[in-house]
Amino acid sequence: MKLSTIAIIGLFFLPAIFLQCASTAGGLKEPTQNDNMLVVGRVIVEDHGYTEKRAVYKKNIRLAIMGKATNGKEMGYWATTDEEGYFSLPDVPEGEYALKGVQLSVGYGDFVALDNRLKSSNDAYLISRTDNVIFNGEYFPYEPINRIQSLRHTIFTLDVTNQRILAVRYNTYGELDEIKLHNGEQLDAGRVENYFIEKYPESGWQAALEESVQAEQRRRR
Repeated sequence: MKLSTIAIIGLFFLPAIFLQCASTAGGLKEPTQNDNMLVVGRVIVEDHGYTEKRAVYKKNIRLAIMGKATNGKEMGYWATTDEEGYFSLPDVPEGEYALKGVQLSVGYGDFVALDNRLKSSNDAYLISRTDNVIFNGEYFPYEPINRIQSLRHTIFTLDVTNQRILAVRYNTYGELDEIKLHNGEQLDAGRVENYFIEKYPESGWQAALEESVQAEQRRRR
């Protein structure tokens, strides 16, 4: 599945909620409760003329993840991508999760923050001039499968258009099949879950990750 959109700049103010932090670099925290979930995904940002230093960014991208537990409680989390752009939030309450914001340095130190209101499918990522993220939202585009919430592969493209109208282009993929970036790099990758299955074969999340992949394969038949 592939989603594509262009975001237009906007201003909004939302109430703050409880925050936690997580990082893929430290491995996968084991589940402490049978109904707790694992959130996984991948983010890549390519600078295609947004700054003079054109580059592709994968590592150390800071991500804001919005969650809403089954009991209605809203939650906010921070995660950081690894060398290939993958991230995880292990052992979080059962519910729904979505990518709320993206923060990173591009070029020669220029700060870029992207934010999504997560109010409907029409909302997209807006360029923000602040690093403050107010966690709120009610639109969660992907359904969790067997305690796994996959936020898939998302590739953001920053280009010269952003300098004029502050628009952000991005694409979200379930799998990457010969996707070529502007620097010539070609991306081929299966579902995000497969990355964590291979990287952490002894993890307590292994069975749930495998079932998530199998459920998607059954859906396609």
